[in-house]
Amino acid sequence: MDKDLSLQTILIVDDNVANIELLSILFEENYRVFTAENGAQALQVASFEPKPDIILLDVMMPDIDGFKVLERLKQNQQTADIAVIFVTAKLSAEDENRGLALGALDYITKPINVVAVKIKVQTHLDAIRQRKFIESLVTKQVELFAKSSEKIQKGQLNNECLIKQYLETIEQERERLKLALWASNNALWDWDVSTGQIKRINEFEYIILPRHTQNEIFSTYSDYVYPNDFEQFKQTLQSVLSGETTDFELEYRVRSVNNGWIWIRDQGRVVLKDDDEKPKRLVGIIRDINKRKQAEKHSRTLARALKNTSDGVWIANGNFEIESINKAYTYITGRQLDEVMGKRITFPSTEKQGSGLIEEIQEHLSCRNSWCGEVWDEGKDGLYPSELRIDKVYNAEDDAIQFVGVFSDITYRKRTEDELIRLANYDQLTGLPNRTLFNERLKQVTIKKRAPTTRFALLFIDLDNFKRVNDSFGHEVGDELLVSVGIKLDLVKRNDDFVARLGGDEFVMIVNNLDGAHVAAKVAQRIIDSVSKTFITDGHELIVTPSIGIAIYPDDGDTGPDLIRLADRAMYASKRKGKSTYNFFTESMNSNALERLELETALRKAVEKDEIDLHYQPKVALNTGEYTGVEALARWALNGKMISPQVFIGVAEEAGLVRVLGKNLLYKACLNYKKWVDRGVAKGRVAVNLSPSQFQDERLVAEVEEVLAETGLPADYLELEITESMVIDETEKAIAQMHNLRRIGVTLAVDDFGTGYSSLSYLKEFPINKLKIDRCFINDMLNSKRSKNIVELIIEMAHTLDMEVVAEGVETSEQAEALNSMRGEVAQGFLYSKPLSCEQMEAYLIKNFK
Repeated sequence: MDKDLSLQTILIVDDNVANIELLSILFEENYRVFTAENGAQALQVASFEPKPDIILLDVMMPDIDGFKVLERLKQNQQTADIAVIFVTAKLSAEDENRGLALGALDYITKPINVVAVKIKVQTHLDAIRQRKFIESLVTKQVELFAKSSEKIQKGQLNNECLIKQYLETIEQERERLKLALWASNNALWDWDVSTGQIKRINEFEYIILPRHTQNEIFSTYSDYVYPNDFEQFKQTLQSVLSGETTDFELEYRVRSVNNGWIWIRDQGRVVLKDDDEKPKRLVGIIRDINKRKQAEKHSRTLARALKNTSDGVWIANGNFEIESINKAYTYITGRQLDEVMGKRITFPSTEKQGSGLIEEIQEHLSCRNSWCGEVWDEGKDGLYPSELRIDKVYNAEDDAIQFVGVFSDITYRKRTEDELIRLANYDQLTGLPNRTLFNERLKQVTIKKRAPTTRFALLFIDLDNFKRVNDSFGHEVGDELLVSVGIKLDLVKRNDDFVARLGGDEFVMIVNNLDGAHVAAKVAQRIIDSVSKTFITDGHELIVTPSIGIAIYPDDGDTGPDLIRLADRAMYASKRKGKSTYNFFTESMNSNALERLELETALRKAVEKDEIDLHYQPKVALNTGEYTGVEALARWALNGKMISPQVFIGVAEEAGLVRVLGKNLLYKACLNYKKWVDRGVAKGRVAVNLSPSQFQDERLVAEVEEVLAETGLPADYLELEITESMVIDETEKAIAQMHNLRRIGVTLAVDDFGTGYSSLSYLKEFPINKLKIDRCFINDMLNSKRSKNIVELIIEMAHTLDMEVVAEGVETSEQAEALNSMRGEVAQGFLYSKPLSCEQMEAYLIKNFK
């Protein structure tokens, strides 16, 4: 069926049939559309009636390119007025200037953005329609003026009636013209070049334009036209005034009343010339195109964004057949426009998505405006995951006419997500599940296994003496050992079991489908047998054994945290039994743990309230029996019962209280001894024991200096006692710490010597002043020749190293005489005095000093 002859006409010229089809689909609903596949056809069709209102002309074509076609159109008087918009994939500044100079109206770039193209072409066609309408009105007005002038010249207006009728006719035409201009949103101007007067009809109140031109015409307009547009305005007007052309059409910005700038379209024509064929009178129309320009700017921005975005974009019709794509679409999928043009969108069937996905999406969009989700698509390198969003596009009648899909390749993101999941749930060293994943699995299994007949065991596994491996061979060897243990545990576990690394040298295993406790015992023994095998690295043969604690669900606990806590207690029971074994949790372990927790709570309060006191035991010279110093001993009474320092100091270490407690006790000892020194009853030194964590603390020296400064006790009155075990681990650091203490003037003694393990090669490097022989040797030396020989050997060795010897636990005069005969210097014990309170010790000092 033929189109309505009143519709405007578009001629589409392109050597690519796909582009012709796309543009035809865009415009055939509202316009008459003709097509041509080359330049020769275009020139032929353009000469036919009805002539095209606008031509969409491809630039790059074989035979005759777009520039030559435009040039021939302008040379032909019949086609010179047809508006031309170039369509091109490659637009350089040089090509753009060339096209505009030839008379091109605008440019459209490929790949075609259908939304932007529709807006741009419709805007230009509206302007063409308005221009033709105004031209017809102006032509009629000029003809009327001409006819009226002819009647006047012939003397046909001699009577008053005819003059009145003429004036009424003129006024009616004027009002009709104003109404037409108002309806079309146009303003008319009439410029008498010779006088400079400019008449304006239906002018825009918000735009400032001159009503008179000076002799220098362009200086008049320089204050009204936007500076960047003025040169083009000047060139266009010059070509008209010089007689090169009789009409013009120009878009530029003019000043507004609020001192802004408004875009206008100015179309004018020479309607009267002087005897020299120079323009004498010009008329034209002005149209406010500011909104259109803003829309075009917005459209260009969208087009640039669409072209340059890294997301792939496709536009499809109502049947999901592709109409347009952007550059990123091709980059991601590897498919060009001519491969997908007019083809229905599909997605491959995979294990993760069914074959009917696109139908599901269409059904969703039938009642909603958008769809969003992850899909798998076929790309240039195979299947890839993408994140896709599809939105409906509506026309002016609110009908959904198109769909716009925006997608991105999320392969890297999915890999990153998978890696983050791995990092969050798996141990980076061993590759086993970590604490987070283990807790989640334990939570799931305790919730799921609510059936009374279901049981499982939780095994808590800790490596024995692992710290010594790290300290002796370095963390790299330690890490290799942990990896080896992880592999062994993974091999030992059954298919339904679950093993994880909690951190450090701690591992856990869930033993499922437990028929009885004996199953957990068998698994635990297999772990011990496997892990305890010799581990060889860098020529070193290492044997590390595990201690294992076992808690049964639901017998021992029915929540994950309870099972972990109870299995941990059972594991410590294994360590206390000699390590390299396993233990099931028992209720007695729980009660012991509760008692220890209560003790820790009470100790914390005691430290806060400064309830830990000091007792003092004097030291005596063996050869004279005279007092030579004291040892400060911590004492704590809880509910009237004395708690052994061996108990509460260990609790303080575990609870993190020992630093505060140790500093408080050191301060008390130094303060009391300074008081006795000032009273002249004290001589020798006050000895204060250091805990392992105190000695290893880098802040120890500074704290000792601080206490000495605050109490005023000189450093040579202070003796600090350490044990052999403190210097075995990290010996080099221990030696450095001892030297730092000696540097400030403090005396150092090794307590309980002979009960631990120390290297004699290191002992000679220790800046030690005294060795204290442990009481176990003193107690047996009169009854055991071996113990006596050990005591003699220690005394001889100490003297060889220029160290003084102090014997602990001397309770009889026979022991004292024997030690004196062995050339021991100092003794302490119940023979001389039990530990005394501060007041008792002061009385003792006064008595013995005098």
